[in-house]
Amino acid sequence: MRILRPLLLVFSLCAVSDASGTLCLSHPIRFALYDYGVFFIPPNRGIDYEVAHELARRSGCAFEYPVWSRVLIWPQLRDGRLDMTGSALETPDRSAYAYFANFHLQKNMLVVKAGYTGPATVGDILAADTIRFGAVHGYRYSPALTDMFDALARAGRLEEVSDQNTLYMRLALGRYQAIMATPASNSRYLPLYHLSDAVKVMDIVPQEAPGRSGLALSKVSFTEAQAAQWRDLVDGMRRDGTMRTIFARYLPGEIVDSLLKLD
Repeated sequence: MRILRPLLLVFSLCAVSDASGTLCLSHPIRFALYDYGVFFIPPNRGIDYEVAHELARRSGCAFEYPVWSRVLIWPQLRDGRLDMTGSALETPDRSAYAYFANFHLQKNMLVVKAGYTGPATVGDILAADTIRFGAVHGYRYSPALTDMFDALARAGRLEEVSDQNTLYMRLALGRYQAIMATPASNSRYLPLYHLSDAVKVMDIVPQEAPGRSGLALSKVSFTEAQAAQWRDLVDGMRRDGTMRTIFARYLPGEIVDSLLKLD
């Protein structure tokens, strides 16, 4: 037994090393962050920032955290120049080049100036000409909202901006009367621009379920087996309460509960 114990120790250490190796890449994992609501608040705060660092700790892999614009991340992920990103809404076209490990829900709500008494459905909004919208260029919406924005653009009733900060700032300035935004974005920007009591928030597509969002992994960088291991790590964070703890640092409890109801 004295001879076997050192051998068992060696085999155990090798097993740990192999498990870590199957998760990691030959280079530091490039986890792209982008300024988005309370998910990333530059330079070093936000849900995605904390989730990424916790994944690095649990996996033992080396990580880098480049900051990119949202619109540029997806082609870089598709081509393997980036390896991971967060706040990634899963869509059929993105699934062609990325694996997903979802851990929260995402739904865009109508945010409209409080004095507005006009239409509150997509059909009514399109039929009326009394309301202009703002939107972030390159942002992905649900099918019904994408159709709505396409129609608004054709009618000259849509103003596109480069980022969320500008989106809310121009809403506060009255450049348009409404935007579509998630609770994570509203929680950061409505107080910043003193809009919390100046707008009302409503669901204009109640027939649509929230989208599933979370981690996206480049299929150029990772194999399907590796992606499954990363999903296991994410699921472990959900099961042991770590994910909820991180979310609760940035969002009220009732919003956290609604966002984490994946099942």
